[in-house]
Amino acid sequence: MVLNSGESMKSKLLAVAGLVLVGAIASMAQDRPADPPAPQPVKGKVVSVTAYRGQAMVTRAVPVPRGTGLMDVVVGGLPDQVFGGSLFADGGQGIEVRAVRFRTRVVGRDVGREAAALQQQLEDIAMRKRENAALTQLATQQLAFIDKLETFVAPTATVELSKGVLNAETLEKLTKFSFEKRAELVKARLQLGESAIKLGQEEQDTQRKLALLGGGDTRVEREAVVFLDKRAEGEGNLSLSYLVGNVNWRPSYNLRAESGKQSVKVEYSALVNQMSGEDWHGVELTLSTASPALIARGATLMPMYVSLVERGQNAPVQDAAEWNKRRGDLKKNQQEAARSGPRAPSAQPADDRAANEQMERDLNRIADEMQKMELEASGEVLRQARAEAEGVSVEYRLPGSTGLASRADQQLVKIADLNLKASFAFVGTPVLSDYVYLEAEATNDSETVLLEGSYTSYLDGRFVGRSVIPLVGRGESFGVGFGIDSQLRVSRDVIEKKDEIKGGNRLVTYKYRLTVANYKSAEVVVRLMERIPAAPRADIRINLAETSEELSKDRLYLRDQRPKGVLRWDVKVPKGATGADTREVTYTYTMEYDKQMDVTGGR
Repeated sequence: MVLNSGESMKSKLLAVAGLVLVGAIASMAQDRPADPPAPQPVKGKVVSVTAYRGQAMVTRAVPVPRGTGLMDVVVGGLPDQVFGGSLFADGGQGIEVRAVRFRTRVVGRDVGREAAALQQQLEDIAMRKRENAALTQLATQQLAFIDKLETFVAPTATVELSKGVLNAETLEKLTKFSFEKRAELVKARLQLGESAIKLGQEEQDTQRKLALLGGGDTRVEREAVVFLDKRAEGEGNLSLSYLVGNVNWRPSYNLRAESGKQSVKVEYSALVNQMSGEDWHGVELTLSTASPALIARGATLMPMYVSLVERGQNAPVQDAAEWNKRRGDLKKNQQEAARSGPRAPSAQPADDRAANEQMERDLNRIADEMQKMELEASGEVLRQARAEAEGVSVEYRLPGSTGLASRADQQLVKIADLNLKASFAFVGTPVLSDYVYLEAEATNDSETVLLEGSYTSYLDGRFVGRSVIPLVGRGESFGVGFGIDSQLRVSRDVIEKKDEIKGGNRLVTYKYRLTVANYKSAEVVVRLMERIPAAPRADIRINLAETSEELSKDRLYLRDQRPKGVLRWDVKVPKGATGADTREVTYTYTMEYDKQMDVTGGR
């Protein structure tokens, strides 16, 4: 076809326009900015930890890259025991945190080289197995040939022997060859059998390694994604906090005293169990007896409705101790629910609202149970029962930095070293034991609350025993023991019992002797403790008739112990008071009651 000049020019223009359009499209594709890469996870550094009973609040300092505007910062390497719903973050200067979410990601590792090496091992093992099988088959065939040879030699020798032409030398050589070759072949086949077993085991081990490599090429990565608005161009920081489980601690004490000094040194430490899944190096550590409160608003009190039932249908608790135990369990559950709240925020507000309503119902249900116990209990049970308030919450901020690895064994951290004023006394209670103990009454004049916990006591650097310290607040006094004094002994004997009838009553008189032996080279004061029976009802009248020594005038003793029948003397015991020279205290008391009745003991 022939084109005229106009059509030819038109075609050329269209071609040029097409080339320009293609070039423009290519240029636009090159000039368009690429999608920003996904942010790489950063770990940051654990800077502070608050350890609770069963949990810990961990805070990391996380670097924020340069740039401005909205961005995601991914914090990786969160521990196995992290509570995903507990994450929260605070931005530094010029950084506003918009949201924090928790995610898990399955990540893998390159195992191609390891797998290839194991596959090559399997191929080598397979080749050796084939060689072993071939050699075993050959040995079996050779043994079969020997068997055939023996079946040929024996009849031939018999025939030749019958004809008188037996060649004994030849027969001997054939027989020797047969036995020696059989022994070699049997030994070789046994060795080949053992090699086959070893090759099978090696193959199984290699296949197991390959299977483990295939199953262990992935792991779960726990991450926090922090969505933030950054206003400053330079690098910044944010703090990420989260709760972890498998963390616990308990107080532990060493108490040290020296003879002649009126003070007690208290070494207050904590035994920490840390199995959160991450190590804490150089952190600010706080120990707390509180629970991490994750709920901001208290529950709504709902009505409690009552109705009538036939008398006797209720089964109220009649024992005050059992009543206290049940109520204490309910109180513990109530406190846990009140502090914890819903663990993790939901994607839907309706789900969060439902979780809060469920928590309120749980708290009101527990309160219903507790009030129901109050309604059903007798007046006597309620009088004997005691209210169980929530225990004191204490925090100890440890100075300096502390390191705690995530491991199974307990780790010891020091809380405080205290020197407390104390008064010492030798205490003997012969109705309980012949031993005399050195005890101290110490006053906590420090700013540190001492939690209930076990202690180990040392006197003059020597271990003397273990016991338990109660909860001691600031300014309170508490008693601790420093073991048995082997140079003091006490005893108790009944001297006399007299029984007489007075009208319709029986009057019984008891007289006791208490003794204290002192083998020391110096005089000591011994606090001698004893008791007479106490009767909670008026049908038994008990009176302390006389004592050879005046009872103690200590105000706390007279207020708290003397009304309960406890007797106390603070007696001076001369040095060398032993044998006939032991220090004695005697006392007499009487019991009067209906002569038709008998007295029985018990608690």
